[in-house]
Amino acid sequence: MSRVAVVVLGDIAEPTADGFVNRNALLIRSLKRHHQVSVVDLSPTPDLVLPDVDHLLVSRRSFEMDSTRAGRIEKLLRLKMGSFAADSLERELRSTLTSISPDLIFALTYRRIELVRPMAKVAPTILFAEERSQPGATAIPAKGTPLLSRSLDAVKRRACRQAAAVTVVSPSEIPWATERFGRLPIVVPHGVDIDWWSAPVDASTEISREDVLTIGNYLLSRNAEGLVAVIMALRQLGWPAGRRIVVVSATGYHPSLRAIEGPELLLAGAVADPRSLYRAAGAALVPAFEAIGIKNGITQGWGTGCPVIATTASAATVSGNDGVDMLIGRDPVEVASLLLALPDEAVRGRLAAAGQRTLHDGFSNEAHDAALDALVVSFARASS
Repeated sequence: MSRVAVVVLGDIAEPTADGFVNRNALLIRSLKRHHQVSVVDLSPTPDLVLPDVDHLLVSRRSFEMDSTRAGRIEKLLRLKMGSFAADSLERELRSTLTSISPDLIFALTYRRIELVRPMAKVAPTILFAEERSQPGATAIPAKGTPLLSRSLDAVKRRACRQAAAVTVVSPSEIPWATERFGRLPIVVPHGVDIDWWSAPVDASTEISREDVLTIGNYLLSRNAEGLVAVIMALRQLGWPAGRRIVVVSATGYHPSLRAIEGPELLLAGAVADPRSLYRAAGAALVPAFEAIGIKNGITQGWGTGCPVIATTASAATVSGNDGVDMLIGRDPVEVASLLLALPDEAVRGRLAAAGQRTLHDGFSNEAHDAALDALVVSFARASS
């Protein structure tokens, strides 16, 4: 049994777009099945934390530095000056990790990749990378981005070069991660609580087998644009009688969706437990044409036995196969065509069964544990 430290950002405890998946909590749970785990949570305030945190480090200023020009300049200079110019959070993090004396550190600090530097001075550190599009993300700024942003990003990447390895959650993320970090990443899919998703739950009476369900962050324009494009294509093809698209989003809805709301498009808001909706729906729709990470809508559909219809980009995040464990459309018209004539119950049943097999093969506790254990075996220093 190895001693493992997991460093997370406190803001991951905020409600997510779909409200149902806390991937970091699943990773911690997986590691605890085989290793001695200490969780270090970094947070701007003490109320944004995961349960069962062993060490909470609070520093509002450290989290706010990227939000102002002066703060970004200060951070840039500190990172260029090296470890001796570390801020108070970095010093406290290093001290805390030293007291834990881990054999390996998992850095789940997606938007603070530079924090790998103090971690790696204590023990081999695995950086879990994630492609994001919002400010402070790990994506590489475009050439037209202001000089300060590009310079800060460059020194952040240099600061995290000491990582023993970089991981991503999907084969589809290998190209951007390779470009960003200058090395080939290791794919470690996030775990899924399959027992919870597959538990017997009565089907909702509020929707029917003629309805299509989609769950995600539909306040985000990138997701909303794909769904709007599919809806407009379906209207052009001729909307099938009795069919609705039911859209669940805990964060709200982009104005482009609000603008086309109608009887056939139900914006249902947030729901406490989506399993009953998946049980009742005719299909789960994942319409993102620009997809990052692993699309929860696919794994959740698979877990609940709901047949999945997805875009090529979305399907690639889980290595889905058209006609086997899902139906895939390359563009809005192809996706709309799949919605126009849902397959019969026999085909839906075969798709759902194959999806559940794919989920168990790639995202079960056993699969997740094995992937994490392989990292521990490969990179952890020998326990004393």
